[in-house]
Amino acid sequence: MNAMEARKSRFFKNMFLSYCLIIILSFLIYSVTVIYEAAKVKENQAVKYYETKAQAFANGMDQQIYSAQNIITNLNNSSLINKLYMTVQMQSPVDSYLLYQVLNDIRYQKTAGDDFNISDVVLMMNNYNKVYTSDEVIHLSDRIDLSEWKTDRLAITDLNTSLNMNNSQLTFSKNI
Repeated sequence: MNAMEARKSRFFKNMFLSYCLIIILSFLIYSVTVIYEAAKVKENQAVKYYETKAQAFANGMDQQIYSAQNIITNLNNSSLINKLYMTVQMQSPVDSYLLYQVLNDIRYQKTAGDDFNISDVVLMMNNYNKVYTSDEVIHLSDRIDLSEWKTDRLAITDLNTSLNMNNSQLTFSKNI
C-alpha cells in the first residue's frame, strides 16, 4: 500500500504542478496581451495628440500667412501709399501730411491684421533711401535696389541681413 500511496502522491503532485503551470502560462499570456493592447492604445493616443498639435501649429501658421497676405494686399491697394510711391518716383519732396497718413495707414493695417504675432510692417520702395514702418521713417545711407532682392520666404533674419546693410535702426527682427 505504501507504494500505491507514493504513486498517487507523485501523480497528484504532477497533476497539481501541471495545473499550476497551465494557470500561470494562461495568466502570463493574458498579461502580455493586456500590456500589448495598452501600449497600442497609448501609442494611438500619442499619435492623435501629436497630429492635433501639428494641425494646430499648421492652422496658426496659415492664419499668420493669411493675415500677412491681407496686409500686403491692403497696402498694395492703398491710395495713400500709391500717392507716396508716385511722389518718390517723381523725386518730389514728400508732404508731411501725406507721410503722417501713410504711417497711420501702415499702423492701421498692422493692427487690423488680427494676428498678434506680426510685430511690424515694413514698407520699402525701390531705389529709395527710406524705410517706412508703422512707427517711424528710417533713413538709410544708400538707396535700396529691390529689383534683384531675394530672401527666403520663411527665414530667421532682420532687415540688416536681408539688405546687406549695417544700420542700427534696422535691428528689429521677427522670426517666422
